[in-house]
Amino acid sequence: MALEIINNFSVESFGSTETGKQGEVSASSDEPHEITVDGDVHRVKGSLATATVVALYASASDVPPTWKYLHLWTSVDMYLQVVTAAVNFTVKIRAKTPFTLSYGSVLAAADTTDIVGGSEPSVAAIAKLNLGNYSGGSGDYNLAIVD
Repeated sequence: MALEIINNFSVESFGSTETGKQGEVSASSDEPHEITVDGDVHRVKGSLATATVVALYASASDVPPTWKYLHLWTSVDMYLQVVTAAVNFTVKIRAKTPFTLSYGSVLAAADTTDIVGGSEPSVAAIAKLNLGNYSGGSGDYNLAIVD
């Protein structure tokens, strides 16, 4: 089964228009990029009061335990905590701006050492995802994880 992804941007900067998009260089910006998936979807959506946190995903109990694509949308600024066996990091999710992540794309490094040539870096399995709202008001969220 194919998951179609459309993700692009356009912004004027220093008198010229800069763009970015998914897919092949020769493809149009509205032509979806496809990745092969099994079609299993873990969806979590709801409303979150300010100064609260919700557990969105745990690999030990949620299906799918590994996945290919994550899409998160929030109505207010929130924070996504990604937890692996060795490290965690937190990303600010901008209101109404989709956040995407591929499974297996998180580098397992607990320090600030730059990656270098040679061997491919080891990536870490994502164990948990937590979402926190500190915006001062309640906000909606919609998470889809696709296997």
